[in-house]
Amino acid sequence: MMTGAMREGFGNPSSPHRYGAAARYVMEKARRSLARGLGGVPPEALVFTSGGSESNNLALRGVVQESLRQGRGNHVIVSAAEHLAVLETVQDLAAQLPLRLTILDVDGNGRVDPEALKKALRTETILVSVIAANNETGGLNDIRLLAEVTHQHSHAAFHTDAVQWFGRLPLSLKEWGADFVTLAAHKCGGPKGIGALYVRTADRLSRQISGGRQENGLRAGTENSAFVAGMAAALKLNTERFEKGNPRMIHLREGLWKRIQGDFPKAVRNTPVDGEATLPNTMNFSLPGADSARLIG
Repeated sequence: MMTGAMREGFGNPSSPHRYGAAARYVMEKARRSLARGLGGVPPEALVFTSGGSESNNLALRGVVQESLRQGRGNHVIVSAAEHLAVLETVQDLAAQLPLRLTILDVDGNGRVDPEALKKALRTETILVSVIAANNETGGLNDIRLLAEVTHQHSHAAFHTDAVQWFGRLPLSLKEWGADFVTLAAHKCGGPKGIGALYVRTADRLSRQISGGRQENGLRAGTENSAFVAGMAAALKLNTERFEKGNPRMIHLREGLWKRIQGDFPKAVRNTPVDGEATLPNTMNFSLPGADSARLIG
């Protein structure tokens, strides 16, 4: 699919000539495929970006700037276990704007307590951002519940960085109920340099890249139709595996842990045990007393 897109759809998808039309066809077909694979969301709700970091910035900066412009509030909540693309972005915003920031603690698996989120919400809260799958431990947050708590107890928008989740586990964006969801292709075998932001409520978002009217006016710039096709292909190829429960991946993960335990009896497992809410492809452990520099070498 991607190879064909590079050979036959190399035109600018925003241009009216036949080469552009061919590229547009490839890209919109891929957009529809992704929308189906993400639980049947409207294809136009997917805004293509250069990757997870840009999608996070579009969501966070876009919501904060638009909310401040409309006088909705000035309070943002994130978890302490967010990727730096979230943490550094909100810290930059707090340094530049009249913004109040709350960073929620997480448990040993990197998860947010819904009750802690409920207590942190205020009338002036405009945005909550909690990572879907912890990129260090593999622990999963209950995004559906956290989004529900946010919407029930505030007028804030809810965003989640689902880069680690995408292509690893089934994902229904409708069931999650999040307003904004960050996605990227490279974590599940897709090309580097392509991502998307799911936008359920576009009126709460201001664009961050100006210049053209691409992606419903939310992200200017010539779209990378070949990489969009690659992103859709990656999700499609991974769907059958995770629908069957990721047996091979889980077998490899648990086999690795047994080998580690055999060689290092004092090893501490930081990834949740099999059967709990965790990614199938992640194993995090500690070796008490070990020299980290020697381990890396």
